Amino acid sequence: MIISVKKFFLQSKEFLRLTSLTGKTGFSRQLNLIQGELLPEGCRLVEAESQLFQDNKDKEYFWPAQENLSCLIFPSNFNIPPKLIQVARQKRIALFQSELPLDNLRQKMREVPLLFQEKKSVIPGGLIRVYDYGLLIQGDSGIGKSESALELVSRGHKFISDDVTLVEKKAGKLMGKAPSMSRFFMEIRGLGIINIEKIFGPEAVLDEHTIDLVVNLKRWEEGAEYDRLGLSFPEDCHLLGVCLPKISIPVAPGRNIATLIEVATKVHICRLEGYIAAQDIIERLNRALAKEKNEFSQTKK
Repeated sequence: MIISVKKFFLQSKEFLRLTSLTGKTGFSRQLNLIQGELLPEGCRLVEAESQLFQDNKDKEYFWPAQENLSCLIFPSNFNIPPKLIQVARQKRIALFQSELPLDNLRQKMREVPLLFQEKKSVIPGGLIRVYDYGLLIQGDSGIGKSESALELVSRGHKFISDDVTLVEKKAGKLMGKAPSMSRFFMEIRGLGIINIEKIFGPEAVLDEHTIDLVVNLKRWEEGAEYDRLGLSFPEDCHLLGVCLPKISIPVAPGRNIATLIEVATKVHICRLEGYIAAQDIIERLNRALAKEKNEFSQTKK
């Protein structure tokens, strides 16, 4: 399958946590996805600086023309000299750097071909079953998605995937599961990689589950306007042609995210059953105002 560098970057940047160091340079060039290969033809994962030099004496950056090289990917701990970026721009080669260390990056790259399958997609976000509903938890890197998921698992909810979810459309519904390499694993900053099944037991994990609700964790912005009554309905989120409700939760220091996710799920269930607390309190207020108005009218008479 022939794809552009631009398409490769846009569809894998969340999964591999990529940043382009050369802007849009090389985006129009092509890559060849070959089944069974770790990387597309024309793309190289740079593991050591020596891979960039023709020989260790000259220390001149090179990319042989016969390789038809279109982009390079670097792990998080790779120090990229400005000269390398300059040479890459001249040769129209895209440079991408990941936030992941080399071992994690190499592991995730095995799942990259799944990003380009028509009936499947790898979606950023972890999947947790809360009160029998599959929640796809998304948000910015470092906002606390995995920590919240860990807290939910400790409360008895079921873990399916962390960080990314392999989504497949079946009979009009979306089924989510973890990529095979990361099944039952979770990454927690400060602890590293942990195995949820080994820690909490087999009853704490599921192989797959439907995706019923998208929960987006976003950073609290001072001065921003937020819905304080709950009158606004969830946004629509379209995945693989399926429309899902999406709830956004502002995250600020001191807020218990796991509890907010549980309550958001309960609120969603109440809405599905036809009950909306904000409408209930407005109706109560209207009845109280109407009663007060009626009593005032009778007093005047």
